[in-house]
Amino acid sequence: MKLKTKKLTEFLNKSLMGGRQEIQECILDFDKDGLKINANSPSQQARVMAWLKSSAFEEYENIGKVGLNDMGNVVRVLDRFGEKIIIKKEGNLLTVSGEGKKVDIELVSETFLSTDTGEPSLEFDETFVIPSLKLKEVFKDVQMNKDAEIIL
Repeated sequence: MKLKTKKLTEFLNKSLMGGRQEIQECILDFDKDGLKINANSPSQQARVMAWLKSSAFEEYENIGKVGLNDMGNVVRVLDRFGEKIIIKKEGNLLTVSGEGKKVDIELVSETFLSTDTGEPSLEFDETFVIPSLKLKEVFKDVQMNKDAEIIL
């Protein structure tokens, strides 16, 4: 597989939700539609489901599921590469190469990761639709009052 380094690192940074609920381990699922991530934060309080379509890649290959831990470090390593990278799965290693650099990232079996790969069944008692412009207006109004809270 071949793609722009910046495109992958931006996708991973957004998906990993850096900060208090940062995703530390996940399963990268390279299926026919593209790269999908289903993961939970270590405290199980936040969940991410992300999808980078196969069209975002210059060359794409369906390599299946790849389990990784220490995702923050993986993204930092990927950031050190040049403009484009090539990704290959070789045994229990994910090989990333590009512009005179090469790194092998050891894969983790799905059974050792505490992430949930199933999609949750969400049912709500109440739903409502509000245009984004109206919601922005509400937030601006609330910011004028230091004691106000918004609870949805």
